[in-house]
Amino acid sequence: MITGLRSLLDTYLYNHLKGNGLDRVYIEHELKTLQADQFERLSRVLGEKLFSDPDHCTVRWIDEKLTGEEQEMAEGLPRVRKVILYGRGFAESK
Repeated sequence: MITGLRSLLDTYLYNHLKGNGLDRVYIEHELKTLQADQFERLSRVLGEKLFSDPDHCTVRWIDEKLTGEEQEMAEGLPRVRKVILYGRGFAESK
């Protein structure tokens, strides 16, 4: 499973803006029906890890905190790291 930065950001923002108003039971049922539940869960968790606390989002932190499954999902992780770290003005050693 592979995803890009934009879809991770979309998932993260949508869940933070609409999260409390979503019927998670219904959504999870429908995702299982479509066999997309694992992809959605990974996307949601990965987006949360990458975007929820930008002060801790360094290259080392990303390497240590992402599971192998999450790293596999974010195949373009080196580009994702550059966008997150340098696009927001964070230093790699922070």
